[in-house]
This record gives sequence, C-alpha cells and structure tokens, in this order.
Amino acid sequence: MGGRASGEVAATLAVEGLRREVRRASWQGAPGDGASAASALAAAMERVCASVHEASQADPARAGMGCTLTALWVLGPVAVMGHVGDSRLYVWRGAELAQVSRDHTMAAEVSGSAMWAELEEGQRRRLRSVLTRSVGTHASVAVDTLVLETLPGDGFLLCSDGVTRAYAGAVEVLGGLTRHPRHVQPAGLVAEAVERDGRDNATAVLVWMREEEADEASSQRERATDVERRLGALARTFLLDGLDLGELAAVLQACEAVKVPRGARVLEAGQRCEQLVIPVYGRLALVPPRGGVVEVGPSSVLGASTLLCPRPARCGVRALEPTRYLVLTRQRFEALVQARPALGVALLTRLARHLSEALDGEGEARSPHRLL
Repeated sequence: MGGRASGEVAATLAVEGLRREVRRASWQGAPGDGASAASALAAAMERVCASVHEASQADPARAGMGCTLTALWVLGPVAVMGHVGDSRLYVWRGAELAQVSRDHTMAAEVSGSAMWAELEEGQRRRLRSVLTRSVGTHASVAVDTLVLETLPGDGFLLCSDGVTRAYAGAVEVLGGLTRHPRHVQPAGLVAEAVERDGRDNATAVLVWMREEEADEASSQRERATDVERRLGALARTFLLDGLDLGELAAVLQACEAVKVPRGARVLEAGQRCEQLVIPVYGRLALVPPRGGVVEVGPSSVLGASTLLCPRPARCGVRALEPTRYLVLTRQRFEALVQARPALGVALLTRLARHLSEALDGEGEARSPHRLL
C-alpha cells in the first residue's frame, strides 16, 4: 500500500512468503482438483498475512504496513486465484477479456447504491483508494478464491491498481489485449502506466497457456468443448444470463456435472427436491403423475424454486437420450451466496423476479418450475 510506511517491505514479505508456503504446501491433490488447491492457496495467503502483521508489530517504524496480493496458481487444466485488495486478475479468452477478481475497496462495496449516486466524483475517487481488505494490516484476512478451468491459449493478466488507474480503469489495457494479445508485454504496460500517472506502484504479470500440440490436440479440443458447453449452458439460463466469466466460473465451481444414459431416471415423483438442474446437452422428460410429458433441453432450468424452499418433486424426470446436466444443490447455492454477496444478491433477485412472473403469468401450469 503506497500510502503507508514500508508498503514495499510488506509486498516483498508477502511475495516471498507465499512462494515458500506454496512450495512446502501439504496439498497433494490431482492436477485438476481445483477445490483442494483453492483451499491450500487461501490457507497459505492467510499465513502470509499473519507473518506480515507480526513483522509490522515488531518494528514501530513499520506499524500498519500492508499490501494487496493477487496470486495465480496454474495447475494444468485449472488455474486457481487467491485475491486480497484492489490489484486485479483479468482473463483473456478468444475475443473477450474479463476482470474476474473483485476490488476490495469502499467504492466497490457501495457502487450502485443510493449513497454512491449522491457522491461527487472527488468523493468517489477517494473511496476507490480506501481498501476494505489487505494483507498484513490485521492478523487475519478473508481470501477470495476462484477456480478457472483453463483452455489452450488462455491469457491471465495480474496487475496492481497503478496500472489499471493509469489506463482509465483498464479499458485501454483490455482493448490492446483484445486487438493484439500476444504483442502485449508487461514491461510495456508498466512503463506506459508510469509515464501517464506515476503516483502509484505499477506491477503487471502476463501468463499465457501454451497452445495445444499435435499429439494432444484431440483431447484438448474435447476438453475445451466440454468447458465451453458447461459455461454456455449456464450463460443461456434466465438466472445467469449476462454474468461475466468470473461469476459464471464461480457458479460452475459450485455445480456438479452428471452424465446419464438414455432411459436413466434422474428424479422420482415424490422425491425430496432441493437442487437446480441445468441440461448441458441431451433431453430430459418431465412426467407428471396424471400423464403427459414435457421435454426440456439445454438452456432450461429445473427445480429453481427448490433452492429457496425444498419440497417433494411433483413429477419424475428421466433422460430421453444420453444427457449431461449440471446440479447446483441448495447447500452449495447458499454457500455461494454467502461467499460472494454481490453475486448472491443478483441471483436471488433474478430468481425471485422470474418465479413471481411464472406464478402470475397465464399458461404456466405446465412450466418446468411448476412441475418440479
């Protein structure tokens, strides 16, 4: 934190400490076990925070020192983010580059509220500099984590606010990466940021996943198609339409993917239902006790209301053909809402609005929501 004494000391201690922690981490999960890796990375960053705080307490000249810390742990098919503060992680994929970290600032906390609308630009600017989380200021800190399934050619940009502020909130950075992604150099981003606005620390790290090689092209394409299908299935639903890549990845991380053959029974009538079901490919049939069949496929959402109020299923569900679907249980939904409040508010608002419209609308008696 550039405005505090010994901010550079805190940053050095944090980076060196995190390297040591990760190297000696007891985590021994499989390369694709993102959830275990995320837990290990968060624990390592929490220990680093404690050590930086201890160093600040030991020397009065360094009292209150701290830093932001955004880390990326690449583990083959997944990349795990650990994040505290207002440095950022962006992901470049195809023609899109999206911010997947959330700024831990007062501005981010109140942005979009009535209070924010009443503030003058000078007041807003000051709130953008007030951190709500940092490493070392206190003995402990809550670490944001996110697991992203990687694709060949993915790019990851980690940068401090000295870069994003100099580039007008990173709009120009994103534009440059999108137009000429492989030509962008971190040193060039930093040099340009310092020339434009040298008032803050500027740091940038750019990581590219290598392109597929000939002997693994088929398996990589198959995995890439699977990742894109699952993200696409989420993005096409009423609940998640319009969310950015980071938000979709957080929801996907909370889901379980299930594959069933033709004729498989997914749910029995009368069985307790407290889960959201989103088909990725294939078709499912909803069979009410009184006869008649309702077919649903990708982009459909089954059991949305049971995330709020579990109840026995009003009909059975079976697969009409080989089908893959995502399951988000009520327990994982509640954990997601608690871990990411802003995303949780958006999901709950959309869910309440859609269910209200379904209940009030005509001809909804046989909708998947009413049947389940």
